Amino acid sequence: MKFPVCFITFEVVFEKDRQPHYKMTLGSVVTFHLGYPDFEHPAQIIWKKGNTLLYNGTYRMNRFTVFSNGTSYEQFPNGTLKIDRLVEEDSGNYKVTVYNGTGSLQVEKNLILSVQGESSSMSLPP
Repeated sequence: MKFPVCFITFEVVFEKDRQPHYKMTLGSVVTFHLGYPDFEHPAQIIWKKGNTLLYNGTYRMNRFTVFSNGTSYEQFPNGTLKIDRLVEEDSGNYKVTVYNGTGSLQVEKNLILSVQGESSSMSLPP
């Protein structure tokens, strides 16, 4: 029996004028952490893939999962976005926007995700 072994986590560091590009393999897992300094209780977190809204909520909410075209997007209360079992269709431009408690823009960042190739797998004895 073969099971996917590729579980990759990236921390997104927010730097001025930098657009991170992540190259991932099919079937892997990617986690985008908000590595923004002074990230304290934003009033609103918005994640989009292109023009498609993936999540729009507050830090007070529990973990939230959205399913779109067979993909599971998991949003955590701290703003982290996790995508399970990547497929080529997950490739694209992602955007996170965070507003603070007074409604002022705190973070706006674009990310590029490319999914290609085959996932790693390992054989387990019966």
